[in-house]
Amino acid sequence: MSPVMSPAARPPNQRTLAAIVFTDVVIPGGASGPDLARQFQAEKSALRVIFSSGYSIDVVEKDFELREGVNFLQKPYSPHRLAQTVREVLER
Repeated sequence: MSPVMSPAARPPNQRTLAAIVFTDVVIPGGASGPDLARQFQAEKSALRVIFSSGYSIDVVEKDFELREGVNFLQKPYSPHRLAQTVREVLER
C-alpha cells in the first residue's frame, strides 16, 4: 500500500478545520478511500466521509461495503449534486 500522510503529521491548523472528507474509493498507488477515511476518523471520530467512484457498484462492492449510513456519490455527478450531498451529510 502506498503511504498516506498521517493526519497527525499535518500542521495543527489543517488538522482541526475539516468537517468532511471527500475521497474516491480507489486511490492510485494501492491506497484506498476507506483506509484514508479510517486514518482521519482515528483522529477525529465525528468526521463525516463521502466516498465517490466512477466504477460500477458491482466493482466497488468487491472491496467496499455499501451499507446504511455510508455516503456514496456515483460518478459522474453534477456540481449541484455534489453540493447537495455535502449539505445533506453535514446536516446529519
